[in-house]
Amino acid sequence: MTTASLHCSRRCASSRLRRPRPGLFFAVCFAEFVPALAASGNYPNYANPITARPPLPHPPGSGGLPCASVAVILDAALSEYVQVERGWFDPPQSCPAPWGQVVLEFSGAVAGHQYDRYGAVWFRGVELLRTTTPEPSPAGIHWRIEKDVSDYASLFAEAGELTLQIPNIVNDTYTGVLQVNLTLHFLVGGWEAPKFEIVPLRNVTAGSFPLEDIDVRGESNEQVNSVSLPRSASAVRLDVYASAHGCEEFWYINELNGSLCGGGASRELRVLVDGHLAGAQYPFPAMYTGGLNPFLWRPLTGILSFDIPAYRFDLTPFLAWLTDGEEHNVTLQVIGMVPDGFWLLDGVMVIEHSEDEVASGTVEVLPSEKPRVWETVADEADSMTVQQMRTHTDFHVRGNVLKRSGARSESAVVGSLKGWSRNTFIGDEQDMVGGWRAVINTMRDGKLVTFTAEYPLRANVIYREDERSFQLEATVDASRDVEYAFRDARPGKALSPRSAPEGAPKANWIRLENRMRSHALYNRTRTGRGILSEADTSSSSRFAVSVGPARQAGGDSRVTCYRRSLASEDGAVTEDRLYDDCAWLHAPYVCGQELCGGMFGRFAMPSGGSLSDELAEAEAQHPPAPPTAAAAAAAEVSDFLLVRLARWEPPEHSGGERLLSSVGAAGEAFV
Repeated sequence: MTTASLHCSRRCASSRLRRPRPGLFFAVCFAEFVPALAASGNYPNYANPITARPPLPHPPGSGGLPCASVAVILDAALSEYVQVERGWFDPPQSCPAPWGQVVLEFSGAVAGHQYDRYGAVWFRGVELLRTTTPEPSPAGIHWRIEKDVSDYASLFAEAGELTLQIPNIVNDTYTGVLQVNLTLHFLVGGWEAPKFEIVPLRNVTAGSFPLEDIDVRGESNEQVNSVSLPRSASAVRLDVYASAHGCEEFWYINELNGSLCGGGASRELRVLVDGHLAGAQYPFPAMYTGGLNPFLWRPLTGILSFDIPAYRFDLTPFLAWLTDGEEHNVTLQVIGMVPDGFWLLDGVMVIEHSEDEVASGTVEVLPSEKPRVWETVADEADSMTVQQMRTHTDFHVRGNVLKRSGARSESAVVGSLKGWSRNTFIGDEQDMVGGWRAVINTMRDGKLVTFTAEYPLRANVIYREDERSFQLEATVDASRDVEYAFRDARPGKALSPRSAPEGAPKANWIRLENRMRSHALYNRTRTGRGILSEADTSSSSRFAVSVGPARQAGGDSRVTCYRRSLASEDGAVTEDRLYDDCAWLHAPYVCGQELCGGMFGRFAMPSGGSLSDELAEAEAQHPPAPPTAAAAAAAEVSDFLLVRLARWEPPEHSGGERLLSSVGAAGEAFV
């Protein structure tokens, strides 16, 4: 018996003894029954995984064609848990640096039966991609990821080792061998990739099991790293790759005092410099392809399930400390995690240099507390228990450095985070609704970037079983909406933690809206080899990209230049509608699911207002289409969440906290 099956069997046996409430506990037990179904030949096939994400934009003049492509790892067959694949990269002589864009292409294939597996790709010790794999069909599936890694372009000017690790187990039951190819593509034209220095917080690829060295679990919820920067550093950003596993995979529906997982439904990622809070963000509640009910994600895969982008933290306000020649602690934390789960945390320092070195400076960190979290449990009816959570965090840090030339540089980061959720347990059903919102303002030398992220989520799980059959029904409605606004900040104007300064000059902004709705019902017999009685699935996915001058009070000026809507039923795509008129002529641009580009150099507003003129002309030629029913529903959900965030006060503590049933995690997390 594999480790996954062992953990799952213990949980399922426990459920039959104590009859706990459903939750994700039953999603774990689901893994115990699927192998028999796969072995019987009744497991359904489905189309190759697909998302509504936009294609990568490429530098103007490149034609979208690379000047060179280097295949680094070919035909890797991942079948062992401790297997690590390594390939040597040499810079392409036919297309030397500087490049306009560098793209990592990950292509994979798998057939048979296998769990979703997690893993990562590194180059010269720097993480490039955090990923999970799809669960296959008997006939097999293929999938592909394109990741823009242009921010790290300076790494590829030198030869080095590319490292891939996706722990896998193959035996008579779990037959899926992961076939993976990794290729780097180089493009020129239009713009030039930034020349940052890229330094990992810890180079883990020299070891035999790299993922183990970024594993944060047990009683500790943090990873402490030692950092010292040269005085030539003029700006520094920390990219934190973070993913949740084990009892933490479904943290957003964890019970407050679950007997197996527990810990409640609040998590927060934090970065500290010498113990002082530098920044905080909510993790996106990513659902991997085995989450809740595997049929939810076939073939439309969950948001960020294949490419989990790094969370970005601006550490520029701490330059006076980090460049003083001493070693300083940079700590990564997950607030609220439980000992039985774990997070994989990997940090990458992105450093911008200047010939004008730092001579001295100051750092001011406004007092900030741990996240304010209110979480209560109460019985509201004979068979209904409600767990409510609310959380709120504010932070503010300012920095001032004096350069050798006598010039001064000022920077600041101000953030406000709010989240809430309500988990309702009714008999064999668990229903969760909630949302998380973060607004983070970053300012340096008069330029302001406002980052806004909203993650509304609703999930429902209903479990049924008797001596003859097993049934799991799940519904998910999830969104990830992120927005960047770029503007000039007025000198001396204080930053608000909730919005950009009123009256500030018009800015350019870009917004990504990704929503997925999915429903799956799975029923099979429990005896013999198992017969699939019902596997009813339906999904829809929508991705929109909007660009334009920053929205002003009383109006909204924007162009939605990309819209794609997908729908599927029973494993087949039934609808694919696309509108794509994005022309990325200037610095702000979209890279798949995530925004690309450097700190302020690449995100600077275009000069002369040319972007606004071009957008106005584009809007005249292509007026936005009337909102669809799905868009109207998404707006209604977003408005509802904002009202709840603004008005919901912490529930009074009833003293009724009680021991609830455990919430488990997907089987892959225990392998």
